[in-house]
Amino acid sequence: MPRVFVTQEVSNKNISPAEEYGELVVLLPPGEGPVIDTTPVIERLHDKLQDATVDDYLLLIGDPVGMAMSVAVMSDLVDGDFNMLKWDRQEKKYIAVHIDIYLV
Repeated sequence: MPRVFVTQEVSNKNISPAEEYGELVVLLPPGEGPVIDTTPVIERLHDKLQDATVDDYLLLIGDPVGMAMSVAVMSDLVDGDFNMLKWDRQEKKYIAVHIDIYLV
């Protein structure tokens, strides 16, 4: 079953519609960031994303620095070929976006 890696736990957002794409796995706790020493955060992201596959999804929410680090680590671990979820306001649901940064 695919997983949805949620960049950060945010208490005032309902992300349960993302469960349609897989099990929700929170990468960073609430309030983590912005950070000066990124090493512990990068280590935590590597640990939680170590077995990510092209079938999994990344849902960006929370601190922008945490989101950027999550994308960088995910991209590195899956050779630049991964999926993200984007909220569609009109349809009121998440839609999948496939990213392959080495397509060119």
